[in-house]
Amino acid sequence: ALDAGSFELRISDLDLSLIARREVRRLAAEPDRVRLEAEESVPVHADRGRLELVVASLLDNALKFGGTDPVEIRVLRDGDGGVLEVADHGPGLEEEERETVFRPFGKRVSSRHYGGFGLSLWLSRSILERHGGSIVALPNPGGGALFRVRLPLRSLSRSAPGSSPAGPPPPPASG
Repeated sequence: ALDAGSFELRISDLDLSLIARREVRRLAAEPDRVRLEAEESVPVHADRGRLELVVASLLDNALKFGGTDPVEIRVLRDGDGGVLEVADHGPGLEEEERETVFRPFGKRVSSRHYGGFGLSLWLSRSILERHGGSIVALPNPGGGALFRVRLPLRSLSRSAPGSSPAGPPPPPASG
């Protein structure tokens, strides 16, 4: 059975902007299909492989279902969180679909365009919640769908051992 809670996270210090840039390069066959606006550095504690999976599946969905206009990706700091937004200009989601898209194989109100999501959004939400983060689907002000991912920022100062909720304290410095 697919139990979202059963996987181990391998947490490290990552830069959300850098991960977004790499996934855009990897997935966007035509560079002008994606517009990326990313702050210099958005430091987060996360499992690299799983975070890449989340970014890749959102980008992949947007490229697949988002119509012909470029997909827009924004990475920014917002208070104590790092935010990644993936916006497309496709058909968008009906209000009642904005929650059902996160159910595993949930019955879509309309499978016209977003029927191919299958497990990717459900899995993305499971991964992000395990990180203390979140993902929501919103209407894109410019028409289309917008997915907003939020992860807790890691503080730039080294926190006192044990004070970080994002994993075990760092090993003591040797020497």
